[in-house]
Amino acid sequence: MSWVQARYPQARRLELRKNCKAPRGQFSHGSACHMYVNCWDDVVIEESCPGGLLFNEKGYCDYDYNVECGDRKIESEYTVPYHR
Repeated sequence: MSWVQARYPQARRLELRKNCKAPRGQFSHGSACHMYVNCWDDVVIEESCPGGLLFNEKGYCDYDYNVECGDRKIESEYTVPYHR
């Protein structure tokens, strides 16, 4: 059993795989704006953006004022206040 299989039960892996828009790449998480899925062929790993950043549709973590979260939830502990 691989570490991915041990960390993510089959049902969870199938659920996460729905977020993969291509066989390889980083894509937005289905429900949380500070998270994303890292897809590599048959391996899908759920990851979080560091330091209060949010994941944008361009495929990387960015500041909240550059990200449109849509229906994905934003957890306040992950957002960084924007100061002008």
